[in-house]
Amino acid sequence: MLVVQFRLRWIGSAPWAHRIFRSTCTVNTPLFAGFPGFVSKLWMFDSGTGVYRGLYQWDGAEQARAYAERLCQVLRLVCVSSSIDYQVTPGVSRSRVLTWAAAHGDHPSGWWVTRLGSTAA
Repeated sequence: MLVVQFRLRWIGSAPWAHRIFRSTCTVNTPLFAGFPGFVSKLWMFDSGTGVYRGLYQWDGAEQARAYAERLCQVLRLVCVSSSIDYQVTPGVSRSRVLTWAAAHGDHPSGWWVTRLGSTAA
């Protein structure tokens, strides 16, 4: 499991800007889907904080880290630097995270709570 979070500099909570960004991400899907080990991706957006999160399932923690490092390089061009964060958790599936979050409101380890003041990248 790879969780990436960030806040774009110029989007904020404007619905039209979010739609443009979402469309851009859809067009770029073949780029990240071509990385070795990629299995699936789920995007989330909190309109209250302007934070985007991606929950990725990867076949291998090292492949997930390699992707996250490359993604963070690109995100630094368009995001609030302090908002970029990621966490790789080997052996955890996206369905397990979502099931836990639905029942408890957070992941058991607490690492995916918004930590906009820190970066792991």
